[in-house]
Amino acid sequence: MKNFLIFIYIVIFLNFSLKSIANNNEIYGFNIMLCDSLKNANYNFGIEKINKSKLLIYKFQNNKLKKYNFKKNSENFVLNLNQKFDFQEPVYLNLTNRQFYKINNDEFLGGCFKVKSKAELKCKLNSYYNVYNNKPPLACNYN
Repeated sequence: MKNFLIFIYIVIFLNFSLKSIANNNEIYGFNIMLCDSLKNANYNFGIEKINKSKLLIYKFQNNKLKKYNFKKNSENFVLNLNQKFDFQEPVYLNLTNRQFYKINNDEFLGGCFKVKSKAELKCKLNSYYNVYNNKPPLACNYN
Protein backbone atom coordinates (compact mmCIF):
# COMPACT_ATOMS: atom_id res chain seq x y z
CA MET A 1 0.00 0.00 0.00
CA LYS A 2 2.85 2.40 0.81
CA ASN A 3 4.43 1.83 -2.62
CA PHE A 4 1.08 2.49 -4.27
CA LEU A 5 0.73 5.85 -2.47
CA ILE A 6 4.25 6.84 -3.50
CA PHE A 7 3.40 5.92 -7.07
CA ILE A 8 0.22 8.05 -6.94
CA TYR A 9 2.15 11.04 -5.55
CA ILE A 10 4.76 10.72 -8.29
CA VAL A 11 2.06 10.58 -10.99
CA ILE A 12 0.31 13.65 -9.56
CA PHE A 13 3.61 15.55 -9.31
CA LEU A 14 4.55 14.69 -12.90
CA ASN A 15 1.10 15.67 -14.11
CA PHE A 16 1.31 19.14 -12.54
CA SER A 17 4.91 19.59 -13.68
CA LEU A 18 4.14 18.73 -17.29
CA LYS A 19 1.07 21.00 -17.33
CA SER A 20 3.18 23.85 -15.97
CA ILE A 21 5.82 23.34 -18.65
CA ALA A 22 3.14 23.16 -21.36
CA ASN A 23 1.53 26.38 -20.10
CA ASN A 24 4.89 28.19 -20.07
CA ASN A 25 5.55 27.10 -23.64
CA GLU A 26 2.07 28.25 -24.66
CA ILE A 27 2.70 31.76 -23.35
CA TYR A 28 5.56 32.17 -25.80
CA GLY A 29 4.52 29.44 -28.21
CA PHE A 30 3.46 31.04 -31.45
CA ASN A 31 4.53 30.58 -35.01
CA ILE A 32 2.86 33.64 -36.49
CA MET A 33 1.32 36.52 -34.59
CA LEU A 34 -0.47 39.70 -35.68
CA CYS A 35 -0.15 42.82 -33.52
CA ASP A 36 -2.90 45.35 -34.01
CA SER A 37 -3.11 48.93 -32.80
CA LEU A 38 -6.64 50.30 -32.97
CA LYS A 39 -5.38 53.87 -32.55
CA ASN A 40 -2.86 54.00 -35.37
CA ALA A 41 -2.32 51.43 -38.14
CA ASN A 42 1.27 52.62 -38.50
CA TYR A 43 1.95 50.55 -35.38
CA ASN A 44 0.45 47.33 -36.80
CA PHE A 45 2.97 44.58 -37.40
CA GLY A 46 3.35 40.83 -37.64
CA ILE A 47 5.85 38.42 -36.15
CA GLU A 48 6.94 35.05 -37.45
CA LYS A 49 9.05 32.78 -35.29
CA ILE A 50 11.87 31.24 -37.31
CA ASN A 51 13.60 29.51 -34.39
CA LYS A 52 14.15 30.05 -30.66
CA SER A 53 16.13 33.25 -31.12
CA LYS A 54 15.29 34.53 -34.61
CA LEU A 55 12.08 36.32 -35.59
CA LEU A 56 10.83 38.07 -38.69
CA ILE A 57 8.94 41.32 -38.21
CA TYR A 58 6.43 42.22 -40.93
CA LYS A 59 5.34 45.82 -41.34
CA PHE A 60 3.16 47.46 -43.99
CA GLN A 61 4.70 50.75 -45.11
CA ASN A 62 3.90 52.85 -48.20
CA ASN A 63 1.67 50.13 -49.70
CA LYS A 64 4.46 47.54 -49.42
CA LEU A 65 5.00 44.76 -46.94
CA LYS A 66 8.49 45.00 -45.49
CA LYS A 67 10.26 42.19 -43.67
CA TYR A 68 12.93 42.67 -40.98
CA ASN A 69 15.15 40.15 -39.20
CA PHE A 70 15.13 40.35 -35.43
CA LYS A 71 17.42 38.44 -33.06
CA LYS A 72 15.67 37.76 -29.78
CA ASN A 73 17.35 37.16 -26.46
CA SER A 74 15.83 33.80 -25.45
CA GLU A 75 15.82 34.72 -21.75
CA ASN A 76 13.99 38.02 -22.21
CA PHE A 77 10.32 38.05 -23.14
CA VAL A 78 10.17 41.75 -24.01
CA LEU A 79 11.02 42.78 -27.57
CA ASN A 80 12.27 46.34 -28.09
CA LEU A 81 11.27 47.35 -31.59
CA ASN A 82 12.97 50.58 -32.54
CA GLN A 83 12.58 52.96 -35.46
CA LYS A 84 14.53 50.76 -37.87
CA PHE A 85 11.24 48.85 -38.15
CA ASP A 86 9.52 51.99 -39.53
CA PHE A 87 7.60 52.83 -36.37
CA GLN A 88 6.93 56.51 -35.68
CA GLU A 89 8.33 55.98 -32.17
CA PRO A 90 10.06 52.94 -30.65
CA VAL A 91 7.75 50.34 -29.14
CA TYR A 92 8.18 47.28 -26.99
CA LEU A 93 6.20 44.06 -27.03
CA ASN A 94 5.65 42.05 -23.89
CA LEU A 95 5.35 38.43 -25.05
CA THR A 96 3.83 37.23 -21.77
CA ASN A 97 0.65 39.29 -22.14
CA ARG A 98 0.97 39.92 -25.90
CA GLN A 99 0.54 43.66 -25.61
CA PHE A 100 2.73 46.42 -26.96
CA TYR A 101 3.50 49.93 -25.76
CA LYS A 102 5.47 53.05 -26.68
CA ILE A 103 8.90 52.95 -25.06
CA ASN A 104 9.00 56.65 -24.20
CA ASN A 105 5.86 56.85 -22.07
CA ASP A 106 4.51 53.28 -21.74
CA GLU A 107 1.38 54.24 -23.69
CA PHE A 108 -0.67 51.15 -24.52
CA LEU A 109 -0.87 50.70 -28.30
CA GLY A 110 -2.53 47.34 -28.83
CA GLY A 111 -2.44 43.61 -28.55
CA CYS A 112 -1.32 40.57 -30.50
CA PHE A 113 -3.01 37.32 -31.44
CA LYS A 114 -2.02 34.17 -33.26
CA VAL A 115 -2.88 33.72 -36.91
CA LYS A 116 -2.79 30.46 -38.82
CA SER A 117 -0.64 31.35 -41.82
CA LYS A 118 1.69 33.89 -43.35
CA ALA A 119 -0.92 34.55 -46.06
CA GLU A 120 -3.52 35.45 -43.42
CA LEU A 121 -1.02 37.72 -41.64
CA LYS A 122 -0.17 39.59 -44.84
CA CYS A 123 -3.82 39.95 -45.83
CA LYS A 124 -4.86 41.30 -42.44
CA LEU A 125 -1.95 43.74 -42.27
CA ASN A 126 -2.87 44.98 -45.74
CA SER A 127 -6.57 45.21 -44.81
CA TYR A 128 -5.88 47.18 -41.61
CA TYR A 129 -3.59 49.50 -43.56
CA ASN A 130 -6.33 50.04 -46.17
CA VAL A 131 -8.97 50.89 -43.57
CA TYR A 132 -6.61 53.29 -41.82
CA ASN A 133 -6.05 55.04 -45.18
CA ASN A 134 -9.80 55.22 -45.98
CA LYS A 135 -9.77 52.37 -48.48
CA PRO A 136 -12.03 49.30 -48.42
CA PRO A 137 -10.89 46.36 -46.27
CA LEU A 138 -9.89 43.04 -47.75
CA ALA A 139 -11.69 39.77 -47.09
CA CYS A 140 -9.20 37.56 -45.24
CA ASN A 141 -10.94 34.22 -44.68
CA TYR A 142 -8.28 31.57 -44.10
CA ASN A 143 -10.19 29.15 -41.83
